[in-house]
Amino acid sequence: MASVCRNTIGLLLFFFALVSCETSVSTNAGFVQTKDAHFVVNGSPFLFNGFNAYWMMNLAADPTQRYNVSDVFREASAAGLTVCRTWAFNDGGLRALQISPGMYDERVFQVAYI
Repeated sequence: MASVCRNTIGLLLFFFALVSCETSVSTNAGFVQTKDAHFVVNGSPFLFNGFNAYWMMNLAADPTQRYNVSDVFREASAAGLTVCRTWAFNDGGLRALQISPGMYDERVFQVAYI
């Protein structure tokens, strides 16, 4: 009987620990999420004006061209644009991210500059 009680208490403690971990993992404070057909941040509507810049990674990968990235963001901000969508892949050609299967050019990972 005592071992059944201990096992039950152990399972309950495990269950509560699991539930509390799930709650902390699912909280994404500051990240844009969707709710129904809308974007939200911390439960509030997230409205934006955005632009596409598929070529941004190529500029960010070249240290001599990074000033162009800063210029684009400065001009976009002045125009009231708040979100930029870019691509972060390039599997061939100039400044390829993946130069062969499983081989990556670490310099191109400077996309983090964006």
